[in-house]
Amino acid sequence: IDPSVFFHETIVIGETRRVADDGVMVQEEAQEQRADTEASGLSASDSRALAKEAVAKLELIDAKMLRLSLDMMNLKRSSAVRAALTRIFRDALDADELMHAIQNEAGKLTSENDREELVMIQSINQDEALTPVIRLLCNEVFAKNPDV
Repeated sequence: IDPSVFFHETIVIGETRRVADDGVMVQEEAQEQRADTEASGLSASDSRALAKEAVAKLELIDAKMLRLSLDMMNLKRSSAVRAALTRIFRDALDADELMHAIQNEAGKLTSENDREELVMIQSINQDEALTPVIRLLCNEVFAKNPDV
């Protein structure tokens, strides 16, 4: 495969469709994914271990690789989630700093759109370096704002 060729695949989660009987709009897949994310609360020790793993993996990528990964997930450059992940990446010096940055950024991601975007990127993410960060961020966002 030629590395100069950029392949991009888009996955749509929870397409809205009409139910034949009563005309109610349904978004089943997105609701199931959101329920799974909300139910996957991490213990403090699990979070700490995941933060250490995240720091180790983030040390292996640079800002350009992060930008390409975020582009591959169809995150707009103006997205609050994209901005949060970028700021978290910059603050990932050690596990404590990473957890502090994730907690700060989770407090900023309060809209329904941000939460849906988080669920979406968690399900389509293919970058192993971002997986623990996305999981920690999702856990923190849904723990801080369970009613949104």
